[in-house]
Amino acid sequence: MKPLLLLLLLNVLLLPSLFAQSKKAIKAFERGYQHMIMRENTDAKKYFNEAITLEPSYGDALYALGQLYYFERNIPAMKKTYAQLLECCGQSPEFSSVNIIMGRLAIGEGNYDQAQIYAQQYMDQGEDAPKRSLASQILSTVEYAKEQLQHPLDYTPQSLPNEVNIKQQQYFPVITADQKYLYFTARDEQGDENIYQCVRTASGWSTPESIESLNTPYNEGTCSISADGKTMIFTFCENTRRRFSYGSCDLFISYNEGGEWSEPVNMGPAVNSPDWDSQPSLSADGRTLYFVSDRRGGQGQSDIWVCKQDDQGKWMPAKNLGMPVNTSQDDISPFIHANGTTLFFASKGHLGMGDHDLFQAELQNGVFSEPKNLGYPINTFSEQVSLFITADGKQAYYSMEEYNPNTYANRRNLASFTLPEEVQINPSGYIKGKVLDKNNQAPVEARITLMDIISGDTISLFKSDKQTGDYLSVLPKGKQYAMHVSAENYVFHSMSFDYRKSNTEGLTQDIYLSPITTGTKITLNNLFFEINSFKLLDASKVELGKLADFLQKNKTIRIAINGHTDNVGSSVYNLQLSQKRAESVVTYLKKLGITDDRLHAKGFGEKQPIAPNDTTANKALNRRIEFEIL
Repeated sequence: MKPLLLLLLLNVLLLPSLFAQSKKAIKAFERGYQHMIMRENTDAKKYFNEAITLEPSYGDALYALGQLYYFERNIPAMKKTYAQLLECCGQSPEFSSVNIIMGRLAIGEGNYDQAQIYAQQYMDQGEDAPKRSLASQILSTVEYAKEQLQHPLDYTPQSLPNEVNIKQQQYFPVITADQKYLYFTARDEQGDENIYQCVRTASGWSTPESIESLNTPYNEGTCSISADGKTMIFTFCENTRRRFSYGSCDLFISYNEGGEWSEPVNMGPAVNSPDWDSQPSLSADGRTLYFVSDRRGGQGQSDIWVCKQDDQGKWMPAKNLGMPVNTSQDDISPFIHANGTTLFFASKGHLGMGDHDLFQAELQNGVFSEPKNLGYPINTFSEQVSLFITADGKQAYYSMEEYNPNTYANRRNLASFTLPEEVQINPSGYIKGKVLDKNNQAPVEARITLMDIISGDTISLFKSDKQTGDYLSVLPKGKQYAMHVSAENYVFHSMSFDYRKSNTEGLTQDIYLSPITTGTKITLNNLFFEINSFKLLDASKVELGKLADFLQKNKTIRIAINGHTDNVGSSVYNLQLSQKRAESVVTYLKKLGITDDRLHAKGFGEKQPIAPNDTTANKALNRRIEFEIL
């Protein structure tokens, strides 16, 4: 509530009972009240204290003095004043709402028993419906918190080394999928916010370095990165010649090429508004953005919003995430896990331990499930925000508050903990490496598509770094994937990954692209036939669609579809089977618009193995379909 509104409230609440006190006390109160209106707080406190000395039970003076302490954020003095007020005048209806203030303060200190007493006192005498609702919320919080305290999770947080926590406050950590790079925002004693980077070495995290190409003399706030560390979105809250802003805080985007960050660009009116937009969380592939805004059209005060990037790279208009995630109160600090379906966020509107609690919701068929509180002691009576979970789902990073109840000062350090079993999520692995020219090993900027083989859905679209060839893609566990790599003047390349039962957390594999030249042969790694049959399975449609796209973009190319088998069965049978499978592929490509004169089917049976037929794995390699540039 703004100070001016509080003053107007005082004008209504305090004046009616002036004549219940001695003339000297009333005169002192009136003088204090006039100074309060003029924002002359030192003189106002002097006269209010004088009135209270004359009349220790002067409720109006105690109430006004407590408000002044609130304006000054002197919470200990406010508590002491309001405790005196409730002791003398707590039965008076005009002061009964102080019980709610004191109840909230008690929850903020973890004193649930005292909070319950204050809230119940208001319920026993207060009649204002909105305030009864607030008192009821306090009672619900107390009941929930006491239950959680009886069932603590296995939770042992550890602050990151002092070499990382270099400032008074560090918060909103984010880490690449391979856990090589750590980014976070830090604020010094002067209030200056900047974005820092650490690199994981053999001995741990390196000393943080300011990202000079992004940081300015102004504040650079919360940042988020894609899983490969190539796209960053961060908050900037100034309107400068270098960085134009639409509102009080806007989101800016930057790209990393060859280890250097590009000049940040405002994400535009589809994302930003004339209001406050902050706390971004970017999906693994960098194409879906969750963030917080207090703009109009939300559910409450600060809400979580989402926007997506189309296939041309354009950001579509942001949409409110709606219920059940957003509430009538603050819902902030979103983090979308690398698996793309688990959303973590902080909220005051869902039932919790007191302040902002951390919650988890799962995206199912385009709709988020009812949020689940992460439980105690991950959540406590103090504020919990800025949670990050590693791609493998094992480790959590967050900002841990070190709170001094005497001074009400705090320090925020980056900390980590092992995710308790009760909060386990669907993990993700990753594959990374370089895309290189097969002939000279030069870096290639390639367009990479990761797809679900069974559903045909595109999981992510991204590019390799044109200066280094580096790429990284997240592979959520539990599915089969096809990865297609294409670049101008190169033959497209395909790979497959079966992550349904895989325990692999990370793969490193360089990809070598062949220039388009006659005689080049490429294995189609994502073609599937019925056993001992030439009938294509539906899962093959993704691969053949990509091959058709390649041929449509390179209309002068003619190809041969070459079929091969292992040595199981007779050579005659294998030759016939390989021919029919090659013909099935040609037939399907014709259905996709590729003309007959550009296609040729040839079966080789078991005559051209690429591995000895001595193991199951090698036989699988020999059972293949290739396309050859003619």
